[in-house]
Amino acid sequence: MKSSLEGNYFSVKGYKEQLHQLTAENFEQVALNVFCYQAKQNAIYAKYLLHLGISAEDIHSIYDIPFLPIRFFKSQCVASTSHRTKDYFESSGTTSQQNSKHYVFDFAFYEKNCIQTFEFFYGALSQYTFLYWLPSYEERKRASLIYMTNAFLQFSHSDSCYLLNDYKQLEQKVKSVKKGQKLILFGVAFGLLDLAEKYSINLCNAIIIETGGLKNRRADMLREELHGYLKDSFQSKNIHSEYGMTELFSQFYGVDGCFKAPPWAKLILRDITDPFSKSPNRIRGGINVIDLANIDTCCFIETEDLGKQVEGGFEVTGRLDFAELRGCNLLL
Repeated sequence: MKSSLEGNYFSVKGYKEQLHQLTAENFEQVALNVFCYQAKQNAIYAKYLLHLGISAEDIHSIYDIPFLPIRFFKSQCVASTSHRTKDYFESSGTTSQQNSKHYVFDFAFYEKNCIQTFEFFYGALSQYTFLYWLPSYEERKRASLIYMTNAFLQFSHSDSCYLLNDYKQLEQKVKSVKKGQKLILFGVAFGLLDLAEKYSINLCNAIIIETGGLKNRRADMLREELHGYLKDSFQSKNIHSEYGMTELFSQFYGVDGCFKAPPWAKLILRDITDPFSKSPNRIRGGINVIDLANIDTCCFIETEDLGKQVEGGFEVTGRLDFAELRGCNLLL
């Protein structure tokens, strides 16, 4: 990726073309170059760094980089481009919450990145039939999840479709999957849980991917408990998870609650009482994400999730209690 990142020259077009060739060996250097670019081009991030008294010259490691608290997406247009757009992804939320808006300047790149991320973990989309169980999401035109699933439809098997809460259609589709074709049932956690409670269906040959988040629709449930229930109900050992959010262009996929990042993203844990305290050796803490696909907005996001490093990846263990926030978060 050197050609688009040398010196003061930064070609966003060239960067996007080369991003998915990134390797572990050059991740940190690319991330540092992107930080320097966004520290100048992103007005919100630049103001945040100014308040912290930090300049690009102070940063020599990805663990030195200040991460932008994710709550800025609720009140600001976070952008690293001078272009203007009225298009955005919007998070779901309760009526008492202000939803996040992630402004989108390049839908084609978002779709390409989703596809590249999925295929990095699972192989070519063309070998899969996708059945989407996404109750309440179909009408949400600004949900990033729907843009992603629509992109998958273009390249997966022609039998792929949205099920719109239609159990009979699900049953028929499962029975009609041709030999050699792989099946994925992709759904939000609360929808899959409702499905498992109401109907009996054998999905032993399918991969079931849940997107997490019961969205205040069900009592809190540990992921292990959810997966155990889905395994028993669907007679399947293949319960996978996707970890993503409105504010990120990339997704993380996992088995048995252990998530892995694609080569262009990285998770870093921080001390929950000191957001500046980050270390590769930290086992538990608040989740910070470097998502280098967020080139048009901000690649360095301080989420409100808690996580734990485990062998081969990380687990999402809960949400941060705001009573524990300290330090730079007071700037909010």
